[in-house]
Amino acid sequence: MANTINGSIYTYEVSPCYTLMENSLFEHMRKILGWEAVDGTMTPGGSFANFMAIHLARHRIHPDFTKKGIYGCKPMKIITSEVSHYSMKKGANLCGIGTDNIIYVKVDENRRMIPSELEKVIEEQKYQGNDILLVNSTVGTTVEGSIDPVK
Repeated sequence: MANTINGSIYTYEVSPCYTLMENSLFEHMRKILGWEAVDGTMTPGGSFANFMAIHLARHRIHPDFTKKGIYGCKPMKIITSEVSHYSMKKGANLCGIGTDNIIYVKVDENRRMIPSELEKVIEEQKYQGNDILLVNSTVGTTVEGSIDPVK
């Protein structure tokens, strides 16, 4: 009974139905986006998706981080809106970035990130020599529901 309620979905052999559904959804999204290929993973929610994004961004900028840790790394900054999901703080903490390295961008009256303010923050961080780990934009979170107008 427990396996039915809380099934593992990590490989085709363990869970062919979930794997086929996941692949079908990715294929559907690939067609919508017009991409030639797509790959991905399903997450149990937005918090885990944000954590994963921070972790992957950190690995892309500092591939040796898993061996060497923070030693030798320039400060890594996460840029997000001032009304972004609270999970950004949790992710920054869990990934060793630190919540003090999150930079919040001002939002407009509709709670959307102001693109000109985002540009200012990016230029400031580049000037200071910091690594911009990622820019997190909001697309309809449970907290705000707003969609940031950034490309």
